[in-house]
Amino acid sequence: MDSEFKQYSPEEELASLPRDYSLEMALRNNDVIYTTNTSYNYDRFVEFLDNVRGGKPDRLKIVSYGFEGQILISILQYDGIKIRITFDATRNLTSDNYDSFYGYQIVSQVYQRAGKKLETYYLISMDNKLIPVFTNILKPTSGSEVTGYQSLQCS
Repeated sequence: MDSEFKQYSPEEELASLPRDYSLEMALRNNDVIYTTNTSYNYDRFVEFLDNVRGGKPDRLKIVSYGFEGQILISILQYDGIKIRITFDATRNLTSDNYDSFYGYQIVSQVYQRAGKKLETYYLISMDNKLIPVFTNILKPTSGSEVTGYQSLQCS
């Protein structure tokens, strides 16, 4: 079960990335990207979810760029049984560690904020916490409607 996780180190991959990992670099690497204005390569994220549904191991890099230039990079993996997300907490100067969470299910919630319709995906961790994975900007809207969660379980 952990063979895929033991053979590959997301920490090593995250540590090897430049500290100033730019949007252009992330786009060249086909990373899944979220900025405050748009998201990129959502189709790659959907492919990952399809692979989870089909029981096929997969991994991808997710990069989020914040308002003040903060970068959050994570590696999302599926080994055929469990999902693991590893965050590079060293980039935001709050930690010198990498944080990993494991789970069997990803859920999403659609909501509206600041005129944007967003869908945020969460990993339900082994201790039943919602761990944010990725936010996709769907389309411009008005209002502040929130919908329920949709679920995707490992096969």
